[in-house]
Amino acid sequence: SSTNTTTPSDMKLSFRLPVHGKQLEDELPSITLDADPLGITQIDDLSSEDMMKIQCLAHIELSVTFDENNIPLRSLRNRKYKINDDQLFGVPLSTLLQKDQRRDPKARIPLLIKEMIEYLEKVGFNEEGILRVSGSRQRIAAIKDELDATFNCGVFSFEGKKTADVASLFKQLIRDLPVPLLTRENLPAFAAISDISNLKERVRTLNLLVLMLPTLHQRVLKRLLIFCEKIHCEREVTKMDITNISMVLAPNLFLSLPASKLNCDDVTLAAKTSHVVMLLIKYHVVLWTIPDGMLTQVRFLYESELKKVNERCIKQVLQKMSPVDTSSTRSKPQEAGSHYIIRVKAPVFTWVSKAINIQENPTAGTVVAKLRKRSQIKRDVVRKISSASLGEGGSPSDDSLDESDDIDVGELFLYEVGGNIGERRLDPNTNMLCLYDVNPHAQWIVKPQSYPSTSTLTVT
Repeated sequence: SSTNTTTPSDMKLSFRLPVHGKQLEDELPSITLDADPLGITQIDDLSSEDMMKIQCLAHIELSVTFDENNIPLRSLRNRKYKINDDQLFGVPLSTLLQKDQRRDPKARIPLLIKEMIEYLEKVGFNEEGILRVSGSRQRIAAIKDELDATFNCGVFSFEGKKTADVASLFKQLIRDLPVPLLTRENLPAFAAISDISNLKERVRTLNLLVLMLPTLHQRVLKRLLIFCEKIHCEREVTKMDITNISMVLAPNLFLSLPASKLNCDDVTLAAKTSHVVMLLIKYHVVLWTIPDGMLTQVRFLYESELKKVNERCIKQVLQKMSPVDTSSTRSKPQEAGSHYIIRVKAPVFTWVSKAINIQENPTAGTVVAKLRKRSQIKRDVVRKISSASLGEGGSPSDDSLDESDDIDVGELFLYEVGGNIGERRLDPNTNMLCLYDVNPHAQWIVKPQSYPSTSTLTVT
């Protein structure tokens, strides 16, 4: 049973306990994230600089958690490997994505993984034993040769291929990764999670490990877990519930991990890793969340850095001033009623900035909706976003860019920039008054997710 003990990086989790007598996949309670007035923050919501701080904090929290549970925190040494440019298997995810982005600049995960999963979702849910049933060795070898020869040219298609063959190839692709999906550094820690007795603590620890993964590995893992959840939802037809999926998938994810690393035998290791994969699938929705306590620590780090900078600047200014002039350094009082007014900038709109009264507790979503309702989009902004989507040399024609509020630049978001954070995309349910009290010195910017980071952005 879970306890109410919290840690500095505590996630606000709510469990719904199962009814007795149900099957194994239903014995794990459902879980939801409690609402947070400051908004729920996902991994993709933070800038890369902020995520570096999060990963450092996650490593510290992980060490503390393992120490409190008397579990050794082990890792595997990285192995040297050679990259064959003519092959798709046995190649790091990063290399696959670099090749794919020459064809599709918007690709976020390797196209081979994306197309394999999409094909299996299209045809595999109508068949029994997806991922479990093995394909024909001869057909698999033939498809693999065809992939190596034609996939990067953009002419390969999985149409007509048998589900079992493609599923077997997919598992081989995951097994053959020279840098495992869960990384060699973190594989032992993932497997050891099953030794933590408290379920809530296990989920929190999984969350820490997911935060520590490279960005590309996070994206591929997320896509894989969504796929596995869909298979479980079709279990009446596929005969593959979360238990079966976990047992089949675990050996492919943990192939590089020897049982001796965890001081156990192969049977025990298989049970441990299957349980961890089951947790990953069951609770994947919350694993991409930044714990609110950890985000508070990031804010504290920014405030400490800012305080040091300000103290140096004030000292330099005071050294240059005469004693009678020091009173001019005092901040002027704010005008009456200005405390709950924020100015929102929007590089996609034709106006420079607008004042928004947040005294009535608007959410980030309502602020964006209000600003977009009567605003026009800049032609050059649409051209910049479209060019980024089309890749180098691509740009929409001027005839297609009428300056009107009907232009689609994608979904717009409100961003919190500066103050005690680097850059954070706000959850539409964020209470702006509560957030302003936490970060009163932030800038507020409305832009689409595809627009450049504010660190490289000049708003005029």
